[in-house]
Amino acid sequence: MDLTSLLYVIVALLIFFFVIRVFKGIIKFLIIALILVVCIWLYMKYGFRIPISI
Repeated sequence: MDLTSLLYVIVALLIFFFVIRVFKGIIKFLIIALILVVCIWLYMKYGFRIPISI
């Protein structure tokens, strides 16, 4: 294995790890946003009748 192919492999791995980290961040953000939306929707639907204390 010569140096250029090794460099290609390293660059590909770095890009791969970066994409996975970004993807995880996006998924986490989407899950948090979804939970917030569901909580707000439930509060709008039932919250006026149910006293919610945070």
